[in-house]
Amino acid sequence: RWNHPERGLLYPDAFIPLAEDTKLLTGLTLALLRRACTDARDWSGGPFLGLNISPSQLQDAWLSREILKILTETGFPAHRLEIEVTEQVLVEEFADVRRELHSLRNVGIHIALDDFGTGYSGLSQLRELPFDKVKIDRSFVQSMESDPESARLAEGIINLSKSLGLGITAEGVESLETSNRLAEMGCHIGQGYLFGKPVSAKEIVLDLTGSREEDRKIA
Repeated sequence: RWNHPERGLLYPDAFIPLAEDTKLLTGLTLALLRRACTDARDWSGGPFLGLNISPSQLQDAWLSREILKILTETGFPAHRLEIEVTEQVLVEEFADVRRELHSLRNVGIHIALDDFGTGYSGLSQLRELPFDKVKIDRSFVQSMESDPESARLAEGIINLSKSLGLGITAEGVESLETSNRLAEMGCHIGQGYLFGKPVSAKEIVLDLTGSREEDRKIA
């Protein structure tokens, strides 16, 4: 999210397409990565930092070098960075995508396939690319309770991921019922409003250190 000084809170779909059309997306991505690495470097518990990369960016032969340069300059450990890509990368310039993902993976960066289930993945491509995990698309997760087909698809993705030795994260988890059902299916990691909403870096530090006022009252 971008808290614009004049337009207020802007969501990614309001400015990311414009940044891509004007060829500013890679510069914006790298600037945000540098800031995030600097902020998150000393966070308690060493949590992962996730970064979404567009398919077009993965065709840039310099991308992996620029990312590694930022990690080196900020002192952020490569194993704490997770690059997220969508299934659209599998229909782009596949050789370029494979080269860049392997370059990132070789230095210890984790690679996740985002929004899985809505695109073009084939088993052969999943095996060729160095994915560490798949993320079940929120459209399946959020309709599980009302749509049996969505529940079956989610369970199928979980079973497929486990058979390939990949980690699994469910996106868009907003209720305890959904969380419990995913756990029964074998998915034990989720993200969504049930666990937390987007907050500033300062608020994250308060959460990680247990320094929020309400936490002190409970204690």
